[in-house]
Amino acid sequence: MNNEETFIKSFRNVKLSLDARRRMRAELSAYADFYAVPAAGASLLQQTRFFMNRFSYAVGVCSFLLMGGSIAYAGHISLPGSPLYPVKLAILEPVERVFTIREQTTIDWNIDLAYRRLDEADIVTHVSEPSLKGEAQAAIRVVDAVRTVQKNIDALPSSARAEATVAFNEKLSTHENTLARLALVASTSKATSTASALNKLFTEVHARAERNTSSKDAREPSRQQQKATDEKNKESRSKQQHNVLDNEMIESFFDKDAQE
Repeated sequence: MNNEETFIKSFRNVKLSLDARRRMRAELSAYADFYAVPAAGASLLQQTRFFMNRFSYAVGVCSFLLMGGSIAYAGHISLPGSPLYPVKLAILEPVERVFTIREQTTIDWNIDLAYRRLDEADIVTHVSEPSLKGEAQAAIRVVDAVRTVQKNIDALPSSARAEATVAFNEKLSTHENTLARLALVASTSKATSTASALNKLFTEVHARAERNTSSKDAREPSRQQQKATDEKNKESRSKQQHNVLDNEMIESFFDKDAQE
């Protein structure tokens, strides 16, 4: 036993030359290349984990998309005072503008936005239990939208400015009661600039409505008079046609009698 240990220990001091070591390394490398060891296949546990990870990822993505779509829809129909209303203003409407601005001019988009703010204000002010916060927020948004449209209209050429002004004022006239309510809310909430702008806007809309009513009342008698004149002219033409027919019948009778 001691001889074996001594024999083994004697080999520990043996060192191969550099060429021998290089030759041995090359032979081992060639042997490994020729007899390649097949890679171990993935275990069932690894395959299961891989599938579950991919499935969980897909479920997560679908959930995110569904949640995002629900939030986007809820935000799009949200009203002033709603928690999702800031999302609508800051994210959804700018994204919508990017996709519609190619088909609409800037003034068309701003007019549509002003109409949207007025419709929102109509809903907020006419619910069974109005929210003061929602009404105050609607008042600010309406003023901002109307001011933007008025600036856009002022920048138009004179030929298009008059038509755009009339069309926009007609739309504002349909929201007269809402503007009055928003002005009252703004005054109550101490929003001085907003209240002043709304009061001015309401005064203009109300005065315009009264002028239209007065002009309509002034035109009504002339319309009735014109209608009576038309009826008289129609009756006179009918009598003339009747007389012509009678004369033709009389002449025909005398001509026939003369021939006999």
